[in-house]
Amino acid sequence: MTKDSYEQLTEKLQSATLCALPQSAARMIQLSKDPRNGPQEHAVPILADIGLSTQILRFVNSSIFGFRCKITSIPMALSLASVRTIRNFVLWSGLFAMMPNPMCGPFSVRVLFQDSLRRAVFAKHVSLLLEDCDADDTFLCAILQDMSIPILGKIWNQEYKEMLTECRHGVTRLSRIEQERMGWNHAQASAILANQWNLDGHIADTIVHHIDFDFTHLTASEDKKAAVIALSSLLPSVTSHIWREVELFLLGYNRLFNGQVPDLKSLLAVTDERSADLMQFICLGDTVIPLLEHHHNYIESVKPVIDTPETAEASA
Repeated sequence: MTKDSYEQLTEKLQSATLCALPQSAARMIQLSKDPRNGPQEHAVPILADIGLSTQILRFVNSSIFGFRCKITSIPMALSLASVRTIRNFVLWSGLFAMMPNPMCGPFSVRVLFQDSLRRAVFAKHVSLLLEDCDADDTFLCAILQDMSIPILGKIWNQEYKEMLTECRHGVTRLSRIEQERMGWNHAQASAILANQWNLDGHIADTIVHHIDFDFTHLTASEDKKAAVIALSSLLPSVTSHIWREVELFLLGYNRLFNGQVPDLKSLLAVTDERSADLMQFICLGDTVIPLLEHHHNYIESVKPVIDTPETAEASA
C-alpha cells in the first residue's frame, strides 16, 4: 500500500461522522485505561442510559451465563460477569446500533454481524484452550476484524458493490481484491478504526494481520491471539454452503495446538450453540448454516471409498 493511499483511507475514515462510537461505549473504553477503575466507576456511564442498563441486565441473566441467582444491579453484573465482558458487550451492541447499511451488492449488515459473532465465539473458546491467550481480548478482536466493511461500503459504495460481487461469485478473498483495486484492505481500515476508537494498540496490531497470517511457519513464540483471529477469519460465512478455506483452516488449527489438538467437532458444536444463543439474544435471527454441517460435509468428501463386492464389480 502506498503512503498516499493509506493517508487517503485514514483521512476518509477520520472525516466520516458515522465512525463515532456511542458515548456510553466510548466512556467505558476510556475508563478501562485506568486499572484503578472498578465496577462502581464503570457503572456510571451505563446507569446514565436506561435502555443500555436494561439490556445488560437481560444479558447477564440469560442462559448465556447461567448464574444461579438473579442479577439485579449494574455493579453486581460488572462484578460477576467481569468489567471486561460487559465492556465488550457495550462496545459490541454500540457497533451494532451505529453501523450503516451501505446497500452495495450482496452485502448484508445482519450477515456481517452473524459472521463476526460466530467467529468471536469460536475465537474465545479456542483461546480458552490455549495458555497465555486472553479470551476477552480475543473475542473483541474477532468481533472487530471486519467492522470497517459497512463504513467502507458507505464511503466507496460503487467500488464495494463491484468488489463484494466479485468476491461472492469467485474464490478470491475480499482483502486481496481490495488491495489490487484500492491499495489497501479492510483489515487495515478496521485497525485504523480501533485506534480511532481509543482501543488498546495491541488490538489494532492483531486485527491488521488477520488476513495474511502465515500458518505454514507458525511457531510457539508467535502471538497466539493473532493466530486465533486469523484462524477464525477462515470459518465459512453463515450463509455459505461451501467452506472454501477449510484446508488452510485445518492446517492452522493443527499448527496452533502443536500436535495436542482438541476435538474439532466438539469445539464447532459449542461454537454453534453459544453463537446461536447470542444471535437470538440480540435479535439477529438464527437462520445460519451450522459449522457442524460444514464439518460433516468435509469429512464425507475426504472419506476413502471402501471396496465392497458391488463396487468392485462396478469398477471391473
